[in-house]
Amino acid sequence: MEQDEFISAVRELILLASGFYVGDLFPSAKWLQNVTGMRPKLEKLHKKIDRILEIIINDHKETKSRTKDCLFEGEEDFIDVLLKFED
Repeated sequence: MEQDEFISAVRELILLASGFYVGDLFPSAKWLQNVTGMRPKLEKLHKKIDRILEIIINDHKETKSRTKDCLFEGEEDFIDVLLKFED
């Protein structure tokens, strides 16, 4: 499920963010990002989280379109509230 994947990705992000990263000490040294391998890890993780969030948003949009036809409104969660701003 998306929930398990998302939790796993957030845990991985926390591990990466909580560690020491030499590139933070010398941000002008772009080559450090490539040597340490941090940038590719973060980009891969970003794509993974983006894909999961896209699935969650699309599921909410589909559910919303189905409930408009049935005139049934269930409980709204945070994603539903954010999608109201999109409309």
